[in-house]
Amino acid sequence: MGIKISIENATRAYSDGAVIAFQDLNLQVNDNEVLCLVGPSGCGKTTLLRCIDGLISLTAGRILIDGEEIREPRPDVT
Repeated sequence: MGIKISIENATRAYSDGAVIAFQDLNLQVNDNEVLCLVGPSGCGKTTLLRCIDGLISLTAGRILIDGEEIREPRPDVT
């Protein structure tokens, strides 16, 4: 079973760093693994999913899907 999604030291900040959605996030999701993001409103769940989809960019760090770094929306997302 291989790593499907790898998030490495990911940070997403808004307003020149005044608001941080998430910071230094590290996560690996393996092939055939199910993950549930749970947390209060405004904690960065949707922002993280938008970054994984490539719809918005990270402030720092990187996200890889199947070993390929996500820098823009993937064709299967747009």
